[in-house]
Amino acid sequence: MKAAVARFARPEDLVQPGHVFPLMARRGGVLIRAGHTEAGCDLAMLANLEPCSVICEILKDDGEMARLPDLIEFAQQHHLKVGTIADLIHYRNQHEKLVERAGERELITPYGTFKVAAYYDAIANKTHLALIHGHIDSQQETLVRVHEPFSLVDIFDEEAYQHSFGIQSALRRITQAPQGVLVLLQGEESAEDLIAWASPNQELPQRKWDSRLYGVGAQILRDLGVTKMRVLSRLRKIPSMAGFGPTSSPRNTSMADISSNGKGLRIAIVISRFNEAIGEHLLAATGKALIEHGVLEKNIPVIRVPGALEIPLALKTLAVTKRFDALIALGSIVRGETYHFEIVANESAAGITAVQLDTGVPIANGILTTENDAQAFARVEQKGLDCAMAAIEMARLLAEIRSGEM
Repeated sequence: MKAAVARFARPEDLVQPGHVFPLMARRGGVLIRAGHTEAGCDLAMLANLEPCSVICEILKDDGEMARLPDLIEFAQQHHLKVGTIADLIHYRNQHEKLVERAGERELITPYGTFKVAAYYDAIANKTHLALIHGHIDSQQETLVRVHEPFSLVDIFDEEAYQHSFGIQSALRRITQAPQGVLVLLQGEESAEDLIAWASPNQELPQRKWDSRLYGVGAQILRDLGVTKMRVLSRLRKIPSMAGFGPTSSPRNTSMADISSNGKGLRIAIVISRFNEAIGEHLLAATGKALIEHGVLEKNIPVIRVPGALEIPLALKTLAVTKRFDALIALGSIVRGETYHFEIVANESAAGITAVQLDTGVPIANGILTTENDAQAFARVEQKGLDCAMAAIEMARLLAEIRSGEM
């Protein structure tokens, strides 16, 4: 092992082929790629050691890969500590400076004069921009829009990628407030992306959300002195803001009252027992969001089924009773632990859609599909909130349509 990770190691230093597979971590570690390779090297780096490690999978007695509940029990037996990749990402986001202010100037726009500041992101080798309106008083609430991933298309076409607020709309709203900030986080954009946008018969590529950018955006806001903010966005929890300084007001400027008022609604949840540890975290996040938005706990029955493929049948059985305003499907399908990953993911999604269309009862699909457990745990909070809000909004919307009020 020491020969393999030596600073000046060469291929000829090792006997090949061997029984140990060498892997190379991405520069920037878990902040760039949430993988076990990066996590192992990051842990060594944080201990002031050479950034290298040996990683392995722990198998159960039956030969299957141990999942988190198994690992927690194993760690207790052998007096070991357990950490997740999500924990490591959160720690590094809190304790490392991700961006540096590289320059600033005055910028005249059709909506008024802004100060623009450029921030260099050394890990991703990108530059992000912040447009500042007014004097930022840390004791006052700042109107904030964090726009990611930002591309050239967003300047000209607000509808192209279906952002909750386009750049022009955000600038207009910010200038109406005493103080505000528009943060533009640079994303990936290829020549093919621009060609697809300019060609009416081509579909725009799906943009990938980069959870690391929450930490980058939060550090930019903190550097600007923003400690209290009201966000121009869809209602959603920003997981990495805690620990950075800025706190978000519960008021939201784009969601109608209809979407956050669950008072009087009955919403049932069907959850798969497979990947139970992830599912229980997801259930807790969803239930918490429903209750926070007015749904009574007694009006949120929970039905557990063996796996994701059994969820549609349970949903349909609930839907035909006509006792519920909306339903929520929860579960976790992890590629590394599901050999027929695509079949399960596709069939369960198709089944849920069919139930909605057959019964007219809205269903929020909260089944996570991820590459590994760490990704699933990193997404449970936001997924739970998204499901709760989707169920409430669709229940209210369909009620209005059916009553003739819309």
